Amino acid sequence: MSRVSRISLLTAGLAIPGLVLAPAAFATTYADAIQLSWSGTDFAPTTTESFIGAPVAVPGDSASRTLQVRNAGPSAGVLTASIVDVEAGDLETDSFYDDLTISWNGGSATFADLVAAGDTEILEIPLAQGATTPVTIGYEFPADATSGNATDGGAREAAFNVVLSI
Repeated sequence: MSRVSRISLLTAGLAIPGLVLAPAAFATTYADAIQLSWSGTDFAPTTTESFIGAPVAVPGDSASRTLQVRNAGPSAGVLTASIVDVEAGDLETDSFYDDLTISWNGGSATFADLVAAGDTEILEIPLAQGATTPVTIGYEFPADATSGNATDGGAREAAFNVVLSI
């Protein structure tokens, strides 16, 4: 019987214009790694951390953060990470969400694409018992983007969660 641990974390939000990046909390050593609970009682089964804070972005902005994830379970497993609960403003009339890109280990997508796709698996790797691996997520708002310039649209907001499972 396979045991699965899920940890829901990393709510991220973006708004336009100006730049405010909150300090990112991320693990830099094995001892600081997020440890997934196999039982749901040995470690907290969920946590909220922010990969990219709650920045206010202008064209040319980008940032990324890395979170270390450790398999604290009794055996090897497969770590999966998925972007879920993607929220964005008016996709029909605002091209901002076509310009704003989220990137991860080996891939990327616009916010508009993530909304259309629903839950998006971004990582699936074997992880030995006690092993640690980095999970990196970032955003980019291209320097040549002109979306978001209209003042009548108000602030643009986008958010997502990341779920890690072993």
